[in-house]
Amino acid sequence: MVEEIRSRNPRVREIILRLKAPFPYESGQWVAVYLPVGPEPPKVRAYSLATPAIGDGRITLAFNRGNRPDSATDYLFGLEPGDKLE
Repeated sequence: MVEEIRSRNPRVREIILRLKAPFPYESGQWVAVYLPVGPEPPKVRAYSLATPAIGDGRITLAFNRGNRPDSATDYLFGLEPGDKLE
């Protein structure tokens, strides 16, 4: 679940996610995120974890909005605290 959103500048955001269950990871690993955009099956995007591996049940994903329209990025920029991701 989206716990917090931080804007770093007009094109870059961080999403802090509260996990259902913590999982072990190392700094620099990535996670696949399923984004329910469009009529097809969810788009899958990979994002690097921007959180130290401290195991507090939260992870941070950082992403930027490019110059070309992209439904996945638009979806992420529209998220609010309380929204859920898989």
